[in-house]
Amino acid sequence: MYSYVARQPILDRELKTHAYELLFRDSLDNVFPLISAQQATARLVAEQFLQQNIDQLLGGYPCFINFPHSLLLDGLAECLPQDKVIIEILEDAEPDDALLAKVIQLNQLGYRMALDDFTLSVAWDRFLPYVHIIKFDLRATPLASIEAFIESHRHLPLTYLAEKVENKVEFERMKALGVALFQGFFFSRPQLVQQTTSHPDQLLVMHHEPSLKHLIEKVLHK
Repeated sequence: MYSYVARQPILDRELKTHAYELLFRDSLDNVFPLISAQQATARLVAEQFLQQNIDQLLGGYPCFINFPHSLLLDGLAECLPQDKVIIEILEDAEPDDALLAKVIQLNQLGYRMALDDFTLSVAWDRFLPYVHIIKFDLRATPLASIEAFIESHRHLPLTYLAEKVENKVEFERMKALGVALFQGFFFSRPQLVQQTTSHPDQLLVMHHEPSLKHLIEKVLHK
């Protein structure tokens, strides 16, 4: 049996690899399958952290992993190693009190967090002191809005990531605004990795907390 994952590099201003985003796949077709975000994240964590040596996939770099609202509240994120994971809060997550409490807790535990496809909504303002990276989708957010946001938030130690960069002009414009990290087809498409693994129902605890196995099994069997 095989597991599949797509790995897309995140680069710094000198175009050196800074991290990878891991994207769930379930076949040699390099596309997101028709499953829920919860199932995708749970299976990705199971297959890459419980059934594989994640260091072989990452090559010493950290990885961004998408987390929907429900899995964050269930406690899946804090079962993963802080030095290897950037928790990417999905753009459709509800910025409610429960999520804020979880983000504060994760921040206190030493986890790095990113807001994915940031919408510039003021509803996220109270989260900003506790997150580390803002991801701007260049296909969805105008340059002027990105520039205004960065200028008005210079008092916060935020790192900015431009995603879906498709040409050199966009790359240079984002650099000029002070954006530090970059991701997109201009640099590299997600690269599919196929690995031999055991069945998802036969999770291996390895060196991880048993609670991680329990949480993943709960999601996979819903």
